[in-house]
Amino acid sequence: RSVNRTAEIEAQAKAMKVNGKGFSCTYPGCTKAFSRKARWKAHMHLHYGTQPLKCPAKGCTSAFSERQNLRAHLMIHSDERPFVCKNPSCNKSFRSKGNLQDHERRHLKQK
Repeated sequence: RSVNRTAEIEAQAKAMKVNGKGFSCTYPGCTKAFSRKARWKAHMHLHYGTQPLKCPAKGCTSAFSERQNLRAHLMIHSDERPFVCKNPSCNKSFRSKGNLQDHERRHLKQK
């Protein structure tokens, strides 16, 4: 069923014509419009509950409706930790910006 919905969304995206507002949601009762086709497609996947972007990591069954969420997820399969604490007495680093921000708030509470 999910595959059919994804194909349906792709077909609508190909047929979509840009009007003055951009890309209008075609889901019954929804009046949202988007300036970018990618945002419209992600929005439609949310309506239908489809998640066409599958994690490529072996053994992982995670799937997403938006590329940015897949990119963030891929960091859990990596040893890369690009988000580094700026506190000079701390040498910790993190896979996500959110985890770094949570950590940095703990430094503020210690003062």
